[in-house]
Amino acid sequence: METGAAIVGSPDEVAAGVEELYERSGGFGTLLVTGADRASRENTRASFERLARFVVPRFNGSLEGFEASASWVREHRADFVTQAVGAFQKAFTDAGVAAPGLPVPEPAGTGSR
Repeated sequence: METGAAIVGSPDEVAAGVEELYERSGGFGTLLVTGADRASRENTRASFERLARFVVPRFNGSLEGFEASASWVREHRADFVTQAVGAFQKAFTDAGVAAPGLPVPEPAGTGSR
């Protein structure tokens, strides 16, 4: 591991290791993954599944849509919450019950997340 011949750790640590290897090598087209019979079949399979689910998508572009969507939702959060608060207040009013005071978040960029 110290020489960079192996990358071992959590998905975040492995992703960081792959990024470091990519930068040190000047880039590469494909990362080959090897396995050894040092763990049970179940543990080996779980390890490869974590690699496929949590590491590979960071590099193959498959998270771009999710990341763009999450960013858009964060940017428009105040609008969604404001509309939800209005709907709750209308439901109370329509039921003839006094609506509780509900907080409305600040528009994006004016406060903390």
